[in-house]
Amino acid sequence: GMTNERLKSLLEERTVGPIKVTMLRPALESLQRVLDRLKESDPDIYAKVGTAGALCVRNIRGSSTSISNHSWGTAIDLTLEGQLDGFADGGTQFGLLILAEYFNDEGWFWGAAYNREDSMHFEVGEETLRAWKAEGKL
Repeated sequence: GMTNERLKSLLEERTVGPIKVTMLRPALESLQRVLDRLKESDPDIYAKVGTAGALCVRNIRGSSTSISNHSWGTAIDLTLEGQLDGFADGGTQFGLLILAEYFNDEGWFWGAAYNREDSMHFEVGEETLRAWKAEGKL
């Protein structure tokens, strides 16, 4: 579990659009805006969105030293029609491509551009975290 008491106090479990997740409050608010925008512009994709998880205290897959952003409640893995996008397979589900634009507009990064493509993964960018801190949200 999360051991940082300050961050732990900002965690919240909430139903956001069609999914239920535990994340930091400002990340949930941002995720809500992403999904609201998706529902308005692409209701068919919105209806297919699910999650493979958000808060999960662990290292980055394949690492014994680097901590995953899932550990801080600032990352989420999404599914479409209950299916995970294949990890490092060079392909991406179309709906995730649409979502990436909305997440980018909110200051999140998309895992499709990582060295090992991880298209299901979206995480809050450092600049966004710094802005949230300056605004008193963290």
